[in-house]
Amino acid sequence: MNDFTILVVDDFLQNIKVLGTILQQEDYSISYALSGKQALEILENTKIDLVLLDLFMPEMNGIEVCQKIKSNPKYQEIPVIFLTASQEEQSILEAFAVGAADYVTKPFKPLELLARVKNHLQLKQAQEKAEEAAKIKAQFLATMSHEIRTPLQSVLGVTDLLMNTQLDSEQINLLQTLQASGEHLLLIINDLLDFSKLEAKEIKLERNEFNFNAIFEEVLNFLAPQATAKNLELIYLIATDIPEILVGDCFRLRQILINLVSNGIKFTETGEVVISVNKTLEQPENNNQIKLVFEVKDTGIGISKQQQDKLFQCFSQGDISTTRKYGGTGLGLSICRELVTLMGGTIWVESEVNQGSTFYFEIPLELPETIKNNQDNKLKNKRGLSYFSHPKNQEFITLNAEHWGIKINTFSDTEVIIKHLFLDNDSYDFVLIDLDSLELGTLKKISQAIEKINSQLILSSRMTENLLKEKLKEVSYNYFLDKPLKATFLHKSINSVTNRHKKAESILNISVPNSSQPPLESQVNSLQPSLTSQETSIVELIPEHLPILLVEDNKVNQKVISLQLKKIGYSTDIANHGQECLDKLLERDYSLIFMDFQMPVLDGYETTERIRTLERENNLTPTIIIGLSANAIPEEREKCLNIGMNDYITKPVSLETLKETLEKWLKRIGNRQ
Repeated sequence: MNDFTILVVDDFLQNIKVLGTILQQEDYSISYALSGKQALEILENTKIDLVLLDLFMPEMNGIEVCQKIKSNPKYQEIPVIFLTASQEEQSILEAFAVGAADYVTKPFKPLELLARVKNHLQLKQAQEKAEEAAKIKAQFLATMSHEIRTPLQSVLGVTDLLMNTQLDSEQINLLQTLQASGEHLLLIINDLLDFSKLEAKEIKLERNEFNFNAIFEEVLNFLAPQATAKNLELIYLIATDIPEILVGDCFRLRQILINLVSNGIKFTETGEVVISVNKTLEQPENNNQIKLVFEVKDTGIGISKQQQDKLFQCFSQGDISTTRKYGGTGLGLSICRELVTLMGGTIWVESEVNQGSTFYFEIPLELPETIKNNQDNKLKNKRGLSYFSHPKNQEFITLNAEHWGIKINTFSDTEVIIKHLFLDNDSYDFVLIDLDSLELGTLKKISQAIEKINSQLILSSRMTENLLKEKLKEVSYNYFLDKPLKATFLHKSINSVTNRHKKAESILNISVPNSSQPPLESQVNSLQPSLTSQETSIVELIPEHLPILLVEDNKVNQKVISLQLKKIGYSTDIANHGQECLDKLLERDYSLIFMDFQMPVLDGYETTERIRTLERENNLTPTIIIGLSANAIPEEREKCLNIGMNDYITKPVSLETLKETLEKWLKRIGNRQ
């Protein structure tokens, strides 16, 4: 008996009998349907391997039935072979357009029919085996990721703790090398995990409202240390006709941008990496969607035509000499291609050797149900003057300033600015100056001119803190804006000086990149955290009696995370598995729990579900539960939130991440109490 089941759909009973006789020669199991409606009912309740579908039927024709089959995730992978007496090319093309795998003509030729059926069944079987193998590989890599991340948590956690002790310069340098290597290893693990998930078709896109501008600011925050270490300008430009709030998978969009921008930084020694986004010329007919084209342009080494042909292939990075010089797994662009395709878009590159590269991708995103007008009029009709040496930075200033209703004058020559400030009778609410190409003497002249017209001075730079202090100790200014420029902070700086007229902010409030560390090969901001002010603010949020429970089976992780919490100012109770957690909750109350997922006796998922059930049954205030997982995938986050956890962080857990998470949730506890 053959293991395959074939569904025959034809409104003419004689055709069904003929087909049944032919198919029984190969011992196929056969189901029959005399209409499209009956066929869809059978597909809902029976495992079908292949459909033979008549093209012309009353009520619902074959084209309509095929469309419904291919639009249903439950059985859209089932191959459909059309049965037709028509030789019209248009009918056949229409069948293929809706997802047909093949067609056979009436009267049926038994050998041809059986050959086509057998061929498509074998293809389906091979595809299923390949997908199953990919799933097994993905599961293996997920398990390996968990096993590698567990000791890596200890390596990076202890390194993080040591970085905040008294060290000499040689010890700091050694720890920075250890930290960079650990973070680089973490990125390789993430790439392999994402690639395997994509290959196994296990990545599902999320659909949430998100702030579009915030995505770009997060990308810049993440990659700023790398760009600063190479003295590169990192700039983004968003067309002002793109809505502030969009709907889609912001996590995957951010991942694509990080991959492309980090590549641009990696392969660029001088110049800039610029991200631009605009609406495409042709917009979707669906009024609920918007189609955008993203552009990531660098001034790097460029890519030859030969290398471009294989650029988006997995484990490929141009040529082997490039791989040796620049490192990397060669998976980043392959992952970008798969994610863009999954989003319904396309990706391509334009490049010439030694002329830089431009990566483009187009994707559709959804518009929110209600588009809110969040236009801030606080800055409308303010007057400003701007000097930036790089034209794209100047374009960023102009684009945003005009969008906020600011009347902005831009200059690229400092001598012209000084003359303009002394001679122009019109006053300016603020003057924005780029320090990176400015001599101290010129800066002093500009500062003096601004004082005479009673304006406000905003300075911007990517310089280190020490150089900044030396250059500015004799200059009076009102606000400092660090690079790369971001719209949120540009707006905040202008609003601060024009509406509150804050005078001479302390140099201690200046936020600058710390480039005293060597350039990192990873994409992670490994700046040495400052514990002083933030430690105090977090600790003050919590009453002394508030206990934290750590549920973790790994002894080393228990020690590292406990020490991290102690460093911030908290003592910790420890449970080795879920059952111990439940026992401890019977003994005393905990306002916050860090919960590992994979543990013996009782895992984190079931433990959380039991806690939530007990709280509902006894009308108790829900305890904050934060998941600790070594699986760095969005699906894991979604799963943990669905079972009742409040938040989720991935291992290895950095001191900075721990502090931010505690501050976020302990504020809510304080408000609740």
